[in-house]
Amino acid sequence: MGILRRAGRGLGFAALGLGFAATTAAAQVDLSEVGHLLGDPDAPVTVVEFSDFACSACAEFAGDSFGELRVRLIESGRVVWRQVPFALGFRRGEEATYAGECAADQGAFWPMHDALFADPERWKRARDLDGAFIEIARAIGLEVDRFTECIDDREPEGRIDAANRAARDLGIRATPAFYIAGRPALGALSVEHFVALVEAAETERGGG
Repeated sequence: MGILRRAGRGLGFAALGLGFAATTAAAQVDLSEVGHLLGDPDAPVTVVEFSDFACSACAEFAGDSFGELRVRLIESGRVVWRQVPFALGFRRGEEATYAGECAADQGAFWPMHDALFADPERWKRARDLDGAFIEIARAIGLEVDRFTECIDDREPEGRIDAANRAARDLGIRATPAFYIAGRPALGALSVEHFVALVEAAETERGGG
């Protein structure tokens, strides 16, 4: 399996970039065809997260906050979460994006999401990156031959291009980057900070 040896082409954004372009509003970019949903699509508040699987701050957020947010906000029906993985420019980030999308083709985006963020240094430092992804695919129950064929044939390329384009149109230059009910927030936010932002969105939506 030859997973995209030309990772991060044309993207060289740094993790400590300038964040969101101030003049770009979320409402101007159609996000309905990118990313992966978790939760009730009819939940009153929508959270969109842009992340790069090779971003250490994204892994920090996934490990420190997301699990509790999943229980408190998503499973409770308060929030529907749209995860948009894209290639910001981190080493091996583009390859991991393909791994995530090819897992999604087998209905396993979220297990792959969790596995990639659980121990990113293991695959980021692996001498055999293909083998590292295959090991993860096998561990989460994917059909490995189908997974490797998906990556070799670049089957998700259109979806990945669309996610990259959406991130570029929004001016996202650092990850994780969030839109909470359409309003931007940046960084590996704590649980309480994130919940406070959602509560503010709920209050606004309720006219309070």
